[in-house]
Amino acid sequence: MSDNEKKMLQSLRKGLMRRGIPTYVSLAFIDIACKEVGEDLTKVYYSVLVKDLVLKTSKMLLNLPISNILPVVNYKHQTELDNNMDILLLNAFSRLIGAKERKFKKMKCKIADAAPVTTSGVVLPYYNIFILGQIGSGKSTFFNGINAILTNRMLTTKAEAGEMAFSLTKEFRMYEIKAPGEEKVSSTRICDTFGLKQNADDDTDVRNVLSAINGHVPDKHFFTDDEFHQDSPGYIALPTLENRAHCVGIVIDAQKVSIM
Repeated sequence: MSDNEKKMLQSLRKGLMRRGIPTYVSLAFIDIACKEVGEDLTKVYYSVLVKDLVLKTSKMLLNLPISNILPVVNYKHQTELDNNMDILLLNAFSRLIGAKERKFKKMKCKIADAAPVTTSGVVLPYYNIFILGQIGSGKSTFFNGINAILTNRMLTTKAEAGEMAFSLTKEFRMYEIKAPGEEKVSSTRICDTFGLKQNADDDTDVRNVLSAINGHVPDKHFFTDDEFHQDSPGYIALPTLENRAHCVGIVIDAQKVSIM
Protein backbone atom coordinates (compact mmCIF):
# COMPACT_ATOMS: atom_id res chain seq x y z
CA MET A 1 0.00 0.00 0.00
CA SER A 2 1.43 3.35 -1.07
CA ASP A 3 1.96 6.32 1.23
CA ASN A 4 -0.75 8.22 -0.69
CA GLU A 5 -3.26 5.42 -0.06
CA LYS A 6 -2.45 5.33 3.66
CA LYS A 7 -2.68 9.12 3.89
CA MET A 8 -6.12 9.06 2.25
CA LEU A 9 -7.45 6.39 4.60
CA GLN A 10 -6.04 8.21 7.63
CA SER A 11 -7.61 11.49 6.49
CA LEU A 12 -10.93 9.69 6.14
CA ARG A 13 -10.56 8.11 9.56
CA LYS A 14 -9.87 11.51 11.16
CA GLY A 15 -12.99 12.94 9.54
CA LEU A 16 -15.11 10.08 10.88
CA MET A 17 -13.60 10.43 14.36
CA ARG A 18 -14.44 14.15 14.44
CA ARG A 19 -18.03 13.30 13.59
CA GLY A 20 -18.26 10.50 16.15
CA ILE A 21 -19.45 7.97 13.56
CA PRO A 22 -18.96 4.28 14.44
CA THR A 23 -16.44 2.82 12.01
CA TYR A 24 -15.62 -0.77 11.08
CA VAL A 25 -13.22 -2.29 8.59
CA SER A 26 -13.77 -5.36 6.44
CA LEU A 27 -10.45 -6.94 5.47
CA ALA A 28 -11.37 -8.31 2.07
CA PHE A 29 -9.74 -11.18 0.15
CA ILE A 30 -8.29 -12.61 3.36
CA ASP A 31 -8.22 -16.03 1.65
CA ILE A 32 -5.78 -14.70 -0.95
CA ALA A 33 -3.64 -12.76 1.53
CA CYS A 34 -3.33 -15.82 3.77
CA LYS A 35 -2.77 -19.18 2.05
CA GLU A 36 -3.65 -21.12 5.22
CA VAL A 37 -7.10 -19.51 5.34
CA GLY A 38 -7.54 -19.97 1.61
CA GLU A 39 -7.18 -23.70 2.11
CA ASP A 40 -9.43 -23.82 5.19
CA LEU A 41 -11.71 -20.87 6.06
CA THR A 42 -12.36 -22.22 9.55
CA LYS A 43 -8.79 -21.23 10.49
CA VAL A 44 -9.38 -17.51 9.92
CA TYR A 45 -9.56 -16.67 13.63
CA TYR A 46 -6.58 -18.87 14.50
CA SER A 47 -4.15 -17.63 11.88
CA VAL A 48 -1.07 -15.74 13.11
CA LEU A 49 -0.85 -13.96 9.76
CA VAL A 50 -4.47 -12.77 9.94
CA LYS A 51 -3.84 -11.46 13.44
CA ASP A 52 -0.81 -9.55 12.15
CA LEU A 53 -2.85 -8.05 9.29
CA VAL A 54 -5.52 -6.92 11.77
CA LEU A 55 -2.89 -5.26 13.99
CA LYS A 56 -1.29 -3.51 11.01
CA THR A 57 -4.68 -2.21 9.89
CA SER A 58 -5.46 -0.96 13.39
CA LYS A 59 -2.17 0.93 13.58
CA MET A 60 -2.59 2.42 10.11
CA LEU A 61 -6.09 3.67 10.94
CA LEU A 62 -4.96 5.59 14.05
CA ASN A 63 -5.52 2.72 16.51
CA LEU A 64 -8.98 1.69 15.37
CA PRO A 65 -10.02 -1.03 17.88
CA ILE A 66 -9.01 -4.47 16.60
CA SER A 67 -12.51 -5.71 17.46
CA ASN A 68 -13.77 -3.38 14.72
CA ILE A 69 -11.60 -5.04 12.06
CA LEU A 70 -13.24 -8.10 10.53
CA PRO A 71 -11.67 -10.48 7.98
CA VAL A 72 -13.96 -11.55 5.15
CA VAL A 73 -13.82 -13.67 2.02
CA ASN A 74 -15.44 -12.04 -1.00
CA TYR A 75 -17.58 -13.83 -3.55
CA LYS A 76 -15.83 -13.43 -6.89
CA HIS A 77 -16.56 -16.16 -9.42
CA GLN A 78 -18.63 -18.53 -7.27
CA THR A 79 -22.05 -19.53 -8.58
CA GLU A 80 -23.35 -20.98 -5.31
CA LEU A 81 -23.39 -19.74 -1.71
CA ASP A 82 -20.85 -21.15 0.75
CA ASN A 83 -21.73 -21.34 4.48
CA ASN A 84 -18.22 -20.53 5.73
CA MET A 85 -17.98 -17.47 3.49
CA ASP A 86 -21.50 -16.41 4.45
CA ILE A 87 -20.72 -16.54 8.18
CA LEU A 88 -17.72 -14.22 7.79
CA LEU A 89 -19.66 -11.75 5.63
CA LEU A 90 -22.75 -11.73 7.85
CA ASN A 91 -20.62 -11.37 10.97
CA ALA A 92 -19.02 -8.24 9.48
CA PHE A 93 -22.34 -6.82 8.34
CA SER A 94 -24.14 -7.55 11.61
CA ARG A 95 -21.47 -5.56 13.45
CA LEU A 96 -22.30 -2.59 11.23
CA ILE A 97 -25.89 -2.58 12.43
CA GLY A 98 -24.93 -3.25 16.04
CA ALA A 99 -26.38 -6.77 16.19
CA LYS A 100 -24.78 -9.06 18.78
CA GLU A 101 -26.32 -12.28 17.51
CA ARG A 102 -23.76 -14.82 16.28
CA LYS A 103 -25.95 -17.70 15.07
CA PHE A 104 -26.21 -17.75 11.29
CA LYS A 105 -30.00 -17.85 10.84
CA LYS A 106 -30.61 -15.34 13.62
CA MET A 107 -28.01 -12.97 12.14
CA LYS A 108 -30.03 -12.83 8.92
CA CYS A 109 -33.20 -12.06 10.90
CA LYS A 110 -31.47 -9.33 12.93
CA ILE A 111 -30.30 -7.63 9.76
CA ALA A 112 -33.75 -7.76 8.17
CA ASP A 113 -35.51 -6.50 11.33
CA ALA A 114 -33.00 -3.84 12.43
CA ALA A 115 -34.87 -0.80 13.77
CA PRO A 116 -32.75 2.34 14.18
CA VAL A 117 -33.37 4.37 17.34
CA THR A 118 -31.36 7.41 18.47
CA THR A 119 -30.10 7.97 22.02
CA SER A 120 -32.86 10.55 22.43
CA GLY A 121 -35.48 7.94 21.51
CA VAL A 122 -36.23 9.33 18.06
CA VAL A 123 -37.17 6.53 15.67
CA LEU A 124 -35.64 6.85 12.20
CA PRO A 125 -37.14 5.26 9.08
CA TYR A 126 -33.73 4.03 7.95
CA TYR A 127 -30.40 3.02 9.41
CA ASN A 128 -27.84 4.28 6.92
CA ILE A 129 -24.68 2.23 6.50
CA PHE A 130 -22.11 3.89 4.27
CA ILE A 131 -19.64 1.63 2.50
CA LEU A 132 -16.31 3.17 1.56
CA GLY A 133 -13.27 1.77 -0.16
CA GLN A 134 -10.63 2.43 -2.75
CA ILE A 135 -11.07 1.24 -6.31
CA GLY A 136 -10.28 -2.46 -6.38
CA SER A 137 -10.51 -2.88 -2.60
CA GLY A 138 -13.36 -5.40 -2.80
CA LYS A 139 -16.14 -2.97 -1.87
CA SER A 140 -18.41 -4.05 -4.71
CA THR A 141 -18.00 -7.79 -4.24
CA PHE A 142 -18.37 -7.39 -0.45
CA PHE A 143 -21.92 -6.11 -0.68
CA ASN A 144 -22.89 -8.11 -3.69
CA GLY A 145 -22.07 -11.06 -1.41
CA ILE A 146 -24.17 -9.65 1.44
CA ASN A 147 -27.07 -9.13 -0.92
CA ALA A 148 -26.73 -12.67 -2.26
CA ILE A 149 -26.89 -14.09 1.28
CA LEU A 150 -29.92 -12.02 2.30
CA THR A 151 -31.83 -12.77 -0.91
CA ASN A 152 -30.64 -16.38 -1.18
CA ARG A 153 -29.43 -15.99 -4.74
CA MET A 154 -26.28 -14.85 -6.51
CA LEU A 155 -26.28 -11.57 -8.42
CA THR A 156 -23.87 -10.33 -11.04
CA THR A 157 -21.99 -7.08 -10.40
CA LYS A 158 -24.14 -5.40 -13.04
CA ALA A 159 -26.99 -3.43 -11.46
CA GLU A 160 -30.39 -5.02 -11.96
CA ALA A 161 -33.68 -3.17 -11.72
CA GLY A 162 -34.92 -2.85 -8.14
CA GLU A 163 -32.01 -4.79 -6.69
CA MET A 164 -28.90 -3.80 -4.78
CA ALA A 165 -25.85 -4.55 -6.89
CA PHE A 166 -22.56 -2.74 -6.45
CA SER A 167 -20.28 -1.91 -9.34
CA LEU A 168 -17.60 0.61 -10.25
CA THR A 169 -19.45 3.92 -10.41
CA LYS A 170 -19.19 7.61 -9.71
CA GLU A 171 -22.82 7.69 -8.63
CA PHE A 172 -23.95 7.93 -5.01
CA ARG A 173 -26.78 5.51 -4.29
CA MET A 174 -28.92 4.58 -1.31
CA TYR A 175 -30.21 1.02 -1.55
CA GLU A 176 -33.03 -0.57 0.44
CA ILE A 177 -32.60 -4.26 1.20
CA LYS A 178 -35.51 -6.36 0.02
CA ALA A 179 -35.69 -10.06 -0.73
CA PRO A 180 -37.25 -10.96 -4.10
CA GLY A 181 -40.96 -11.75 -3.83
CA GLU A 182 -41.30 -10.25 -0.34
CA GLU A 183 -43.24 -7.11 0.54
CA LYS A 184 -41.21 -6.23 3.62
CA VAL A 185 -38.28 -3.87 3.13
CA SER A 186 -35.54 -3.78 5.76
CA SER A 187 -35.02 -0.49 7.59
CA THR A 188 -31.29 -0.90 6.89
CA ARG A 189 -30.23 1.20 3.93
CA ILE A 190 -26.91 0.65 2.18
CA CYS A 191 -25.25 3.78 0.88
CA ASP A 192 -22.79 3.11 -1.93
CA THR A 193 -20.14 5.74 -2.55
CA PHE A 194 -17.75 5.97 -5.47
CA GLY A 195 -14.45 4.10 -5.26
CA LEU A 196 -11.67 6.29 -3.87
CA LYS A 197 -8.81 6.81 -6.30
CA GLN A 198 -5.70 4.98 -5.10
CA ASN A 199 -3.12 7.62 -5.93
CA ALA A 200 -5.01 10.89 -5.74
CA ASP A 201 -2.91 14.05 -5.48
CA ASP A 202 -5.37 15.83 -3.18
CA ASP A 203 -8.19 15.18 -0.71
CA THR A 204 -11.08 15.90 -3.11
CA ASP A 205 -12.38 12.32 -2.92
CA VAL A 206 -12.26 12.34 0.89
CA ARG A 207 -14.03 15.70 1.10
CA ASN A 208 -16.74 14.49 -1.30
CA VAL A 209 -17.27 11.31 0.72
CA LEU A 210 -17.51 13.31 3.95
CA SER A 211 -20.11 15.58 2.30
CA ALA A 212 -22.17 12.48 1.55
CA ILE A 213 -21.69 11.21 5.11
CA ASN A 214 -22.94 14.57 6.43
CA GLY A 215 -26.10 14.20 4.34
CA HIS A 216 -25.38 16.97 1.81
CA VAL A 217 -25.42 14.67 -1.25
CA PRO A 218 -28.75 13.54 -2.76
CA ASP A 219 -29.42 9.98 -3.83
CA LYS A 220 -28.40 9.26 -7.44
CA HIS A 221 -25.98 12.19 -7.58
CA PHE A 222 -23.23 11.62 -10.14
CA PHE A 223 -19.83 12.82 -8.95
CA THR A 224 -17.25 14.43 -11.20
CA ASP A 225 -13.58 14.98 -10.40
CA ASP A 226 -14.48 18.36 -8.89
CA GLU A 227 -15.29 18.96 -5.24
CA PHE A 228 -18.99 18.84 -4.29
CA HIS A 229 -19.73 21.97 -2.24
CA GLN A 230 -22.56 24.28 -1.15
CA ASP A 231 -22.83 25.90 -4.58
CA SER A 232 -22.99 22.59 -6.44
CA PRO A 233 -26.32 21.59 -8.05
CA GLY A 234 -28.38 19.39 -5.74
CA TYR A 235 -26.43 20.29 -2.59
CA ILE A 236 -28.58 19.70 0.53
CA ALA A 237 -27.84 22.68 2.76
CA LEU A 238 -29.75 21.48 5.83
CA PRO A 239 -29.67 17.68 5.88
CA THR A 240 -31.76 15.79 8.42
CA LEU A 241 -30.48 12.98 10.62
CA GLU A 242 -32.42 10.60 8.38
CA ASN A 243 -30.06 11.29 5.47
CA ARG A 244 -26.76 11.21 7.33
CA ALA A 245 -24.44 8.26 7.89
CA HIS A 246 -25.17 6.32 11.07
CA CYS A 247 -22.31 3.87 10.66
CA VAL A 248 -19.43 3.49 8.21
CA GLY A 249 -17.78 0.37 6.88
CA ILE A 250 -14.40 0.68 5.16
CA VAL A 251 -13.39 -2.17 2.87
CA ILE A 252 -9.62 -2.70 2.62
CA ASP A 253 -7.81 -5.27 0.49
CA ALA A 254 -5.93 -7.52 2.92
CA GLN A 255 -3.32 -8.21 0.25
CA LYS A 256 -2.23 -4.56 0.34
CA VAL A 257 -1.99 -4.57 4.12
CA SER A 258 0.31 -7.59 3.95
CA ILE A 259 2.91 -5.62 1.96
CA MET A 260 2.82 -2.42 4.01
